[in-house]
Amino acid sequence: MTAEKAQFLAQANAMANQLGGSIYHPEAVAFQDKIYDEWKAAAVAPEETNAWLAKRLWNQFVSLAEPPLWIDHEPQWPFVQGRPLIFLFQCSFPKD
Repeated sequence: MTAEKAQFLAQANAMANQLGGSIYHPEAVAFQDKIYDEWKAAAVAPEETNAWLAKRLWNQFVSLAEPPLWIDHEPQWPFVQGRPLIFLFQCSFPKD
């Protein structure tokens, strides 16, 4: 992986975290490659990357109701076949 791609993916994950998601998941490699390739093809200026990412990622981490409350405060959004899953709901269990 190039330094440029590593930096882009770190920026993309930071933006995903702001949106309640994450792109760091074993099944997210195809998604990472796709958004990186789109960014390169669009020839986005470095100072415009965050705005581009916000626009590109805003609807990728969908919750049907309330977004998840992550146990470790670090989103671990699951992906299947390179696509983020839809979060349905969260439940809690008694601490007996």
